[in-house]
Amino acid sequence: MIDKLSATKAAHGKARRVPQAMQWAFRFLGRLAPSLMASWAYRLWFTPPRYRAPDRERRYEEAAHRGFLQHDPAPVATYCWGEGAPVLLMHGWGGRGTQLHSFIDPLLERGYQVVALDGPAHGRTAGRRTTAFEFVSALASVNEHFGPFSGVIAHSFGNTAVMLALQEGVLQTERVVAISPPQGFGGVLDKFARILGLPVGVKRRVRRRIEQRFGQDIWDRLSVDTVAPTLTQPALIIHDMMDAEVPMAEGVATARQWPGARFIATRRWGHRRILRAPEVVDAAVAFIADGGKVGSCLSGEAPAGPPRADRVSVLQGAMTLPSRIAPLPRVHGSQ
Repeated sequence: MIDKLSATKAAHGKARRVPQAMQWAFRFLGRLAPSLMASWAYRLWFTPPRYRAPDRERRYEEAAHRGFLQHDPAPVATYCWGEGAPVLLMHGWGGRGTQLHSFIDPLLERGYQVVALDGPAHGRTAGRRTTAFEFVSALASVNEHFGPFSGVIAHSFGNTAVMLALQEGVLQTERVVAISPPQGFGGVLDKFARILGLPVGVKRRVRRRIEQRFGQDIWDRLSVDTVAPTLTQPALIIHDMMDAEVPMAEGVATARQWPGARFIATRRWGHRRILRAPEVVDAAVAFIADGGKVGSCLSGEAPAGPPRADRVSVLQGAMTLPSRIAPLPRVHGSQ
């Protein structure tokens, strides 16, 4: 399995962080030395960024029981808070174990133990490059040590790893909350190439190298259209209408394909601030603790394309949540 993105996260709305010199090099040198530039782009695709944890996460890191689990190619950093039935927090590409800190106190108050990890080449876990294969393997190690779990709350690329681990049977959980999940990665490569300014020949070489390593069917194997229908765990999908990195349509697609999944749309939180939105935290914790008595959903027939605002019930501010949430209707055929 392949990983999510390059160090720049360029393919998910971060073009402003791509140095102009890098874009120039790919655009012009890519025509002169396409094989050399393809090797560089290929390495970037597997290289996650590392960001310093903000001050709001420090107290959770300091309060955690921190350790390392033996794992190849490097020990996996883990965090554990409290006692009780365990709930796992899984960050996304370029994230870290404490990034989902807003869920910790509410879960502890419900009597859960909270477990998190720094994925391979993230946070305190060593490494420069990684793949989804390594994320799945790390989840297997965490599951063996701390699991099975009462619930998993995952963000962005972390959802891809969680779904693959569930499909492979190396992660056991009763429920899943998927926040801002991507639908697949074929389109991500196209956007990655466009923002970096990769000439067609360079992009073709990068794609060929990925497929040579993981198989030509890698894009299908990573798609929620392939993975989600095989999953049996109850799932709550939450996505923001203003997400500029992973469009909400991808969360809708995930909910369509996951049997019985429920969907909540939020407004104004974007891709990362959604992890600190009080209504999102409340809905996620309630879904795990109370069996899904949270939120609202797309009503009626699911739209074939990106959902319109007037077709979506939206969590916002102090809105009172309905007492139940209906399954998102399944849509057959092409998405």
